[in-house]
Amino acid sequence: MARIRAVDSTGQIVHVGVSFNDDLIVASSQAEPNSTYASANTSPGFATFPRGTAENTYSLHVAIYTPTGDVRNIVIDDVTIAFPHVQALPDGGLLLVGARSYLHDGVGERNALLIDHDGKLGTSFCIGDGIQSVQVTPSANVWVGYFDEGVFGNMGWGGHEAHPPLGAPGLVCWSLSGEQLYRFEPPTGLGSIDDCYAMCAVEETAWACYYSGFPICRATVDGSTAGWRNDVAGAHQIAVQGDRVGLIGGYSGLFDRLVVGRLGDEVVETPTTWQLALPGGDALPSDATVVARGRFVHALANDTWFRLDIGSSEHHRP
Repeated sequence: MARIRAVDSTGQIVHVGVSFNDDLIVASSQAEPNSTYASANTSPGFATFPRGTAENTYSLHVAIYTPTGDVRNIVIDDVTIAFPHVQALPDGGLLLVGARSYLHDGVGERNALLIDHDGKLGTSFCIGDGIQSVQVTPSANVWVGYFDEGVFGNMGWGGHEAHPPLGAPGLVCWSLSGEQLYRFEPPTGLGSIDDCYAMCAVEETAWACYYSGFPICRATVDGSTAGWRNDVAGAHQIAVQGDRVGLIGGYSGLFDRLVVGRLGDEVVETPTTWQLALPGGDALPSDATVVARGRFVHALANDTWFRLDIGSSEHHRP
């Protein structure tokens, strides 16, 4: 991987994302996590359940780093959602999405918040529970991948016809007004999404790798889909360049595994496995955050932003 630049965080890093123009988004907070952005409820039997809304409001500092050295900072006060994802919007604002949303008396908690370029809260809406990944496109469409609880229902969703989970398809495209623009339907011969392990948006198109079976699927808002069978299980990030696909991560501690293959007619062909490494060949730290989007695999490690183009083999090591 190539070193891009140093990264400064204000407090604890809460979320790391990548924008539609390949900027790195780092959200951090100085708040005490268990009562704010990582709030949870504990039952009498000592089981814990993540909250949709934070127990207490908190401030979130969002820094957007460009590969050329610029940085833009936005401070958002009085944030109400827990477990936030952050994406940049084309108009200079932000989209905050909480990973969880409880259904109360038939109404879901509003877990998608629009923030203007000064950090002020605008409109909000509900996009369902069980958010695994969020990526905004250049036209401001919002692709969302859901994990299993968002697909099958929890937190009051599902179990009755009146309130099916909003994330039941596993992959949904939303507008910034809260309208569902697209709901995933698997290509012929492939199964539905039980858990959307990996998703990335390339321009306006979404790519996903999901449980079970871990096929690679491509989807567009107009409803067209394509799919390829794949033998690599457990990847949590996906990168795409032309007919080349990179699958990052896996089970049993394979967080730094990178498998690059070519999209054939129906299957992923000639997969080659590499290990992500820092410049000079040092191993990627186990606490690094790895995020993929488009052709790039990004890593935040040791307060430094690293990046790898899956179209190049210069920084791979088998």
